[in-house]
Amino acid sequence: MSEVRLIDANALKTEFLRKVGGDFADIIDNAPTVEERPQGEWIYSQGSLKCSRCGYDDTRNHKANSNFCPNCGADMRGE
Repeated sequence: MSEVRLIDANALKTEFLRKVGGDFADIIDNAPTVEERPQGEWIYSQGSLKCSRCGYDDTRNHKANSNFCPNCGADMRGE
């Protein structure tokens, strides 16, 4: 079995429509979602560093350079 990877379904659909036409675009729309991650950001305030989604305080762990919150999994890379 091949490895599961996240793709940009909107970009794939645009490419399908451009090259093939609308016949297969509905397959993309109905494909299962592997995982949806909430969007978040690191909030710096008064010497504290917190996740905007769950409030995880990362002041001591220094994982804020991470792309994801280690507590709730929010995507911290921005949109």
